[in-house]
Amino acid sequence: MNDLGARGNVIHSTKQQTQFMGITPEKQHELRIRTIRERNVGVLQILLSLMPIQERVEAEHTFKEAINHGSLYIIKILLSHVREVGAVNMNHMYPALFRHAAASRCDGPRDIAQLFIDDGASGADVAKALIESVQDSLQDSTKFLLELGALQHVCRFGNNPTLLHQAAERSNRAMVHELLKHGADIEATDGHGDTPLVLAVRATVRWPSVCECGAIEELLSHGANTEPVVDEVGRTLLGVAVLSGIYPVVELLLSHGANTEAVDQEGRTPLSLAVQHGIYPIVELLLSHGANTEAVDREGRTPLSLAVLTWGPVKMVESLLAHGANTEAVDREGRTPLSLAVQHGIYPVVELLLSHGANTEAVDQEGRTPLSLAVQHGIYPVVELLLSHGANTEAVDQEGRTPLSIAVLTLLSHTILTWGPVKMVESLLAHGANVETADNEGRTPLSLAASNKYEYGDKRGVLGTLLSHGADISSRCHRNKRPVEWVSQVGSAWKLDRVRKALMDEDGAKGIMTPANKQQGVMGGP
Repeated sequence: MNDLGARGNVIHSTKQQTQFMGITPEKQHELRIRTIRERNVGVLQILLSLMPIQERVEAEHTFKEAINHGSLYIIKILLSHVREVGAVNMNHMYPALFRHAAASRCDGPRDIAQLFIDDGASGADVAKALIESVQDSLQDSTKFLLELGALQHVCRFGNNPTLLHQAAERSNRAMVHELLKHGADIEATDGHGDTPLVLAVRATVRWPSVCECGAIEELLSHGANTEPVVDEVGRTLLGVAVLSGIYPVVELLLSHGANTEAVDQEGRTPLSLAVQHGIYPIVELLLSHGANTEAVDREGRTPLSLAVLTWGPVKMVESLLAHGANTEAVDREGRTPLSLAVQHGIYPVVELLLSHGANTEAVDQEGRTPLSLAVQHGIYPVVELLLSHGANTEAVDQEGRTPLSIAVLTLLSHTILTWGPVKMVESLLAHGANVETADNEGRTPLSLAASNKYEYGDKRGVLGTLLSHGADISSRCHRNKRPVEWVSQVGSAWKLDRVRKALMDEDGAKGIMTPANKQQGVMGGP
């Protein structure tokens, strides 16, 4: 009879004996566990001879109980018994038993592990136990198995995440420490090209209330590279951390030498990103680490321009200026920070920039000064502020228009104005604006106002204001038309009635009305 047949006869015979004795498998297992706890070796051997272990679950439980009580002799008896009966394959249980030995508080876990190794446990079994311990975040078990040399038996398939990747992603500092201590590769990359540090930072960014910075600090203290590109737009770890707004992560990266000048595909540095998203504490932190205030993105915008453009808090603008930000830097459209602040009507920032010497005469690509922009957007308080700082009322844009011309041309076209066009025109005239300056087409402010076909603003008031400041109603533009002719051309009868007095009541209309037209009550030609 072969060994397999003999073994089957033993099992069959034992089953008959136990059935005859009326002891259920559950009761058998309970008896074995009790004798192990009582360390009654003799009774245990009798029970094993009468009621051998036949199932893997009960075998594993029995071994774990023996491990808990730290009895090397009983473990040896169990190993011998299982081998003799052959109903259970020990190779399937070794990883779980290694983990249990590591996690138990028994004396001599290393001796117990050595028993399993002597019994035939392989390096692969120890490695599997380590992998499972890391995956389950079992720190004591991981440490024990690493000390057994399990890491050298771990095989990596392709670009699968390493154990260090897994520990870092779980933000488990103690486990990261142990793995690094035993030689884990700190710069290994997974299938996405990410290092353990990248995963640790991402985990903290994604779950800041759960994941702490300990794993990040541990990796950085062991020299992890802070500069890998980690997303599709070319940001480094510092850029990602900045966008998350998590101050401790940014601080850690900076304290370990992260490059403050690394740029993404849009040319934005970490400082530009922080400013653009209004994260003031991180802006301060980056500036304290020497971040360049003059770095420009693909649109030519410096952090100061971005702070203005994105309506950043005034204190952020103050901080950038305090660190030497250039008030005259221009973007691709030729706009300075002052021009941007004026264009968006941010009065406190305009005031702040002016107090730092911002140039009121800087022109953009269309030749517009900050004053021209303020007038164009109808922002009266900003106009007043610029005028009080000496803004030139005679600066002309590419169309040859002064702020006064822009005022009468654009303000009458606005459907909604907080401040009336008359007030704006009066302010410009009060600061010396020339009422007769003509644009590239030879049109004076009076001609522009008269030729404006819209009737949203107070056209009569604007015309009256210009005339009261000496505007010449007989001046001709490049088309040889006088203001009154423009009104006749673009106006309807009801509009002519409204405008007539503004143009005609000055000194008897200076001969502009013919007797026939005056009798008819309409404006005539030249």
